[in-house]
Parts: sequence; structure tokens; C-alpha cells
Amino acid sequence: MSIADTYSVEAKDGSLTVKGSMDHMINPGDYENAKKLDNNTYNFKINENTKFQATGGMAEPQTFTIDEFNEYYKGITESGLALIVEVKDGIAQTVSFSS
Repeated sequence: MSIADTYSVEAKDGSLTVKGSMDHMINPGDYENAKKLDNNTYNFKINENTKFQATGGMAEPQTFTIDEFNEYYKGITESGLALIVEVKDGIAQTVSFSS
């Protein structure tokens, strides 16, 4: 398992742009088989069905509009929260900050 580190996250114009290193998993939570993606800029397609949220513990996810998501990120940049992007058919289905 690697320790991924993102330093910029922004959703706009049909794209989620993430700068930093990431872990790629075919099966969510399968850290044993995660592939480390080097420090780079990664773009994920988003659409009107992409769900933006913050999750953690037993609480219900807090959902955001794109603008709310971008503002939320500005307040948690040094928090250590995980960024999870679930992709299906080339489109980000869910983008979550998680504890």
C-alpha cells in the first residue's frame, strides 16, 4: 500500500482535475492490489449525474453541488481526508472526501 498525496482538486467544465499521486484500485478497498499512480495531473470526466459528497463513520453522506464541493475542498486541504473517485464507463460516478 502506498500513501497517495493530492495537492489540488477542482471540478468544473465537465472535468474533475486532481493533481498529486493516487492509488488505482479495481475493487474499492483492495489496498493489497492497488497500483500507485505517480505525481501527475489526472482528469476524470464528470456529468450531471456525478455525485459529490463527504463521508465518514456512521453518518449519512453530506452531498454537494460542484461549487459547494470546490469550496469544501478549500477548507480541508491539510486535513488528511481521502479522496475517492469511483469511475464507471469512463465517467466519475461518485467523488468523495472520506475520513
